[in-house]
Amino acid sequence: MFEQNPFMRRVSRRQDTILSDPDITVPMAAQFVRACDAHQLRLFAPLIFNGLRISEIVFVFGDQLRPGWLEIRRHPELLYAPKSHVGRETPILPVVEHVLRHRPTDGLVFLRRDAEASELPHWSRSKAMFVEEFNERCLRERAAKVADRLKIRDAMMRTARGLTTKVIEGQFRTIRRRLGWLSSATPHSFRHLFATVLEDANVPATYRKLLLGHAPDRSVTSIYTHAGRKRLREFYLQAIEQEMPMVLNAIESKARECGLIDDTSATEDERILPGPGSSGGRNSSGGTRS
Repeated sequence: MFEQNPFMRRVSRRQDTILSDPDITVPMAAQFVRACDAHQLRLFAPLIFNGLRISEIVFVFGDQLRPGWLEIRRHPELLYAPKSHVGRETPILPVVEHVLRHRPTDGLVFLRRDAEASELPHWSRSKAMFVEEFNERCLRERAAKVADRLKIRDAMMRTARGLTTKVIEGQFRTIRRRLGWLSSATPHSFRHLFATVLEDANVPATYRKLLLGHAPDRSVTSIYTHAGRKRLREFYLQAIEQEMPMVLNAIESKARECGLIDDTSATEDERILPGPGSSGGRNSSGGTRS
């Protein structure tokens, strides 16, 4: 039986992605945020506002969350690397930071829904303790092969109530069914939307590449400086303010409704869009691209 050239399939799928509108639009993203509960809001906020891949939030520890920034890091000691095989820092909105810091931890930031009702193992309290336990188990079980070490790591993740991509996809499908969306919408659609937002806001290609976590080249080397990080944050905040005010309103309202932020969490000017070059407020028209 003739099998179609797999490279032809890959090309056609890429063309569909480029030429078509996102499966999730800005108004749909706002609708999605309003449909989230507190647990789901923590999971999906960085996907919506930073275009992260779902695998990238699975291995985020507390020390990767810094004021105004989220670090996507390689963890070679745990046999994990992001798709681009390099780490990066991505700017985050204050409201998203408040949501993620609502449950302070040095361990895994993103956990399963039942984590709060579970007694978590002592070694899950920080990355260093997690790695130490992982190494001890690998030695004890004489796990020399990568496949065996991955089994041990994944078993530890389950015990620590860590996430998997399947769990995140399941949470997404629950909301998608409730909203009556087409099955073509997936968590990855938020990444497509984020890329569209950056392009519509005229963010330079070099900065778009860095914000999306594409494999770096010489064009992004100059951004890894203080001035470059400042400009990166400026472009990011301006894009979100210009293209996603509807979603910003939705997440601030939902986070307050869920008790994840309150009026004392930040000043009005700081809550949504602080930082260099930002106006500190929303687009007064509240409009967005359809």
